[in-house]
Amino acid sequence: TGSWRQCWGVPCEAAVTGIALPLNYQYDTGIPVFAVTNEGMFYRSDDDFETVYFEHTFLDKLGVAPIPCTAIVVGGASSFDNNLYVATWGDGGRGNPWGGDPAGWSNISPSTPDLDYCNSLSITSEATQKLWAAASDAGYPIQVYSGSNVWVSKTPISLAEYDVLTIHASWVNPANMWAGSALKGMWRSMDYGTSWSPPAMEASAPNGTLRSGRSVTVPTLPPTARSGKGEATA
Repeated sequence: TGSWRQCWGVPCEAAVTGIALPLNYQYDTGIPVFAVTNEGMFYRSDDDFETVYFEHTFLDKLGVAPIPCTAIVVGGASSFDNNLYVATWGDGGRGNPWGGDPAGWSNISPSTPDLDYCNSLSITSEATQKLWAAASDAGYPIQVYSGSNVWVSKTPISLAEYDVLTIHASWVNPANMWAGSALKGMWRSMDYGTSWSPPAMEASAPNGTLRSGRSVTVPTLPPTARSGKGEATA
């Protein structure tokens, strides 16, 4: 059996919503570890969160109030390449090519409002990595990043207007994609999101958000990460 201990570099009252490790991470080797919180904080540590090396607060569109973070991924197919990507709840995706240096953050989805309420990120293993995102309150909630702040929808028509809560690309074969939705179950693509296979059978779900047709009350996921939205109704 193992044991758990608190990482003192992150405040004990923080609501940690995302953790990212480079593929070559090993404990006590100086390889960085990253975390984001519901309070809008980003942390980088080079000593396994005994102390924090970089920290940054993400702000809303007006640049006034902290904005919740929902996910973080790191770039690099074998080791960290200094690229970081963070999903926020209210202002889309943020990117940083400088290893988390506070001066390096920018909005990478300024012209893609469908990603404003981003739930999940996934990065592929290809030499030219692809960044995938899944969102709520969006007409086209599944998007892939092609660089230069340009995103392309890969949303099947059956998931348009539905909340997609999580997305994941296979590291071994990045053509294989999985997406989990609020009211439409889990979907699979075997061709980089060009086409998607629905669940084997339709079933009613106890939680979910549909923007038209029905009113559904949902528990927030995670409970504190959607401040400003609360329980969602369609």
